Amino acid sequence: MTRPNGRVAPLLPSAVYADEQGMLVVDHAYSLPLTGTPHQLVRIDRLEGVEPNPFTDSGPLWNIESWGVRA
Repeated sequence: MTRPNGRVAPLLPSAVYADEQGMLVVDHAYSLPLTGTPHQLVRIDRLEGVEPNPFTDSGPLWNIESWGVRA
């Protein structure tokens, strides 16, 4: 932007602020996968109660408190 006296005006504070905020957003951006990843679950005959997690892809340890050892 040129002023009437012919000098170039510095960036407005709002433009500087917008640039700073844009960089923060990009630094903290993330993406979510559109599809889940396949998982395999290996069961040991001596353990009971081991089940795949029906809610998330966090793995089989979601219900470890209900696992038991067969006699």
